[in-house]
Amino acid sequence: MLSRRNLAGVAVLLVLGALFLSIVRRAPEGSFSRLMTGDPRLVGAGFLLFVAACGARAFRLRLLLGPDPTVGFARAASLSGGASFLLHVVPFRGGDFGAWALYRRELGTSWTRAGSFYALVKLLDVWSTTALGLLGGSILLARHGKEGLAGALAASAAAVTFCVALLPGAGARRLGRLASRLADGSRAGHTLREMAAGLQAAHLRPWAWAGALGTALLYAGLQVAGLTAAFRGLGAPVSPAGAAFATLSAVVMSWVPSPAGTFGPAEAGLAAALALDGVSVPLGAAAGALAHLLVVAAVGAVGLPLLLTRRPAARENGRAKRRNP
Repeated sequence: MLSRRNLAGVAVLLVLGALFLSIVRRAPEGSFSRLMTGDPRLVGAGFLLFVAACGARAFRLRLLLGPDPTVGFARAASLSGGASFLLHVVPFRGGDFGAWALYRRELGTSWTRAGSFYALVKLLDVWSTTALGLLGGSILLARHGKEGLAGALAASAAAVTFCVALLPGAGARRLGRLASRLADGSRAGHTLREMAAGLQAAHLRPWAWAGALGTALLYAGLQVAGLTAAFRGLGAPVSPAGAAFATLSAVVMSWVPSPAGTFGPAEAGLAAALALDGVSVPLGAAAGALAHLLVVAAVGAVGLPLLLTRRPAARENGRAKRRNP
């Protein structure tokens, strides 16, 4: 008899299979003929690069947690994969709440502390994706003779990076001042103090913050490399600059609520950005949908073992409640 864990895994595979079939049926005529000319080895390489990106996020997580991290590297990688998987598949942006709950469970902290930590992790992900995406867009615009716009995008990437580099010191002071104006017992004041404490810890350990920024860039770079390999393996001639800009476009579009998680808005963002790299919209949409599925499969492979299990303490508490209702 299948256990609940196995049933959940089968359900996930069925959902991914249904999404794949839906993409195939709705793709414009002739879109997949080009995909058949690709190289499956590059698709496999893209999958492995997406898995490696979870490892980069695990290193970053352990740097942010401090000298005595509460989770090991393997569990940190699974936490990264599980949170990403929830963001992709839970409808109407509900994955952020699921990822927040997952961080609380694994870190063993309060909702406030887990939320502030998850917000910091999210900020670093958004920054690294934005910085590389803007640089990629700058390169694409320069190729099209739009030097002025290309320079503006490059300057924006530098400005965003500068602000994030100074965040721990400046952010901790600002949040501390805001928290001091609120009542000690207020939930908002407590949340701001928790966030300020986390930023202050990063400020006191500048080498760790520099390492977190470096591993965040490594994560984004592995994502771009994986997307480039996957697209080329699917017959779409995408450059690394095009893949970087497409990643940023997909992330921005993914903030549009969808009943299919990030499926739909992300593909629209990918197709629109890849058109600037010379990829036709039908091919970009079809290849983007399959590459999106590849990303979800990769983070799911890393994160599902964690999502489908409970921590030992939680399991023992559940047994105690059943024994003593």
